[in-house]
Amino acid sequence: MEMRGIVLSLLGALMLVLCGPVSPAPAAVAFEGVTSTHAVGMPSANAPWRTLVQGGMETETAFNTWAASAQLAGPIPAGETIELTWVAGRRTPTSCEPITTFVERTSEASHDNTVSIMRMNFPTEEGETPGATPTCLEVSITSRGMLTDRLVGPVRADDAAAAVIGVEASATEHRLDHPKVTDPWRTLESASLRGDVVTGTVQLSATLGGPVPEGQWVSVTWALGRRHPHGCETLVAFSWPNLPQDSSHTMSVERDYDNDDIASEFTCIQASLYTLDTNTTGDIVDGPASPLMADVTVDAAPAAEEFVVAAGRSTPVIVTASSRVGARKGLTVAGRGKDVRAAKTSTGAVEARRERPVVVRVAAERPGRSQLRLTARDVRFDVARSTTRWPVKVRRVEAQRPRPGRYESADGTVGFKVTRDFVVRALRVADVRCEGAATLPTARLPRGVRLPSNGAAARVVRSGDPGLGRGFLGAQLLTTSPTRVVGTLTVATRNCTGSARFAAVRQG
Repeated sequence: MEMRGIVLSLLGALMLVLCGPVSPAPAAVAFEGVTSTHAVGMPSANAPWRTLVQGGMETETAFNTWAASAQLAGPIPAGETIELTWVAGRRTPTSCEPITTFVERTSEASHDNTVSIMRMNFPTEEGETPGATPTCLEVSITSRGMLTDRLVGPVRADDAAAAVIGVEASATEHRLDHPKVTDPWRTLESASLRGDVVTGTVQLSATLGGPVPEGQWVSVTWALGRRHPHGCETLVAFSWPNLPQDSSHTMSVERDYDNDDIASEFTCIQASLYTLDTNTTGDIVDGPASPLMADVTVDAAPAAEEFVVAAGRSTPVIVTASSRVGARKGLTVAGRGKDVRAAKTSTGAVEARRERPVVVRVAAERPGRSQLRLTARDVRFDVARSTTRWPVKVRRVEAQRPRPGRYESADGTVGFKVTRDFVVRALRVADVRCEGAATLPTARLPRGVRLPSNGAAARVVRSGDPGLGRGFLGAQLLTTSPTRVVGTLTVATRNCTGSARFAAVRQG
């Protein structure tokens, strides 16, 4: 095994020994269930808003995050309130025995009558999260004090994109012939470590046998490695001197750690306590280390349902990329197909379960229809890769800029201005269909988009609209005649995820 080492002085904060990442066999880290099957005798009401069309639930076990949704057959009337219940459980001969239950009371749903929630499942009183694997799903709706519908279905494990994202370890067993000292403050009772590439942090703690006397200097080293017959072979280590102690003589620290080696498959931890006055390591404790697993699925898709590009040149378009665990260093997007190709592009940081728009240039040779195999990849994980075919419409479009002036769509929901220096300003799109929003908001691009000589441009900017929430807005524009521009506005914010395609013509 090739190893590289960095030796630091005792006053340094960090000591590292690096090795290549390990990709273990996939493990089930996520569960998902979607159903539209009504339970026997259901629904018990005729009103559309009191019945269910579809219900779903999914979980990410590494971070204990649950997402659930329920679609109603109709909008909730003003003044009415419903109670939705999602149950993930184990199938028994007579029922779905609950493992996790979530309840949501609401008086509004999104434009397509969907209610969505995301929750963290809290630990039990013993301090441990239930580990049972769900196999069944029930989604129920109650209104006016009456159960009016219930959907039932299976839950399946999803291990296709499981990967090691970090490590957690604890040490309590003293190494042979340790401790070598009798002073309590020179000994270790326990030590622990947790770190992952998703949060980019490492959490360290060590409990000493007693308080460190004033004026004394100690340093703790946490060493992760792999077990072998003679001990724990160190691969990555962290050292920290003179951390403050709490009332139980525990030293703790959390620091940023921007290195993917923490996602290796470690099997042991060894913690040691060094004291400066005697220049010795007085105690060493040892223990097991376990990998943290997560579903690292990634995806990429056109902002609209298909790519619309110009023949014989490269056209900038908006692609939305996503990752279940997030990617602080971004994803890589690329694609190819018959007579069409998408340039390799980095997305920038992607938040977990949030879409991230990015400008990608798609080159096409000739007019017609084609398909683009669009690939998203997180280079940190071997299994974090997805490829999906998307339709491409290649048009013969003359390279030209639109005439300056005011442009609007036929229904008036889209409007913008083309200035004399060919910058599209004040682009607004009304009634954007958003996932998770009860109303259809109006989105406004807060920055201008400069049109080059070929009349095709795209831009992604950060949202400053308090109604839409934090996130991104993206716009792609293609000039099809001196007085007509087609395009797509994409919204990917906390309160709205959606896109709107449009065609706008010059007014007057």
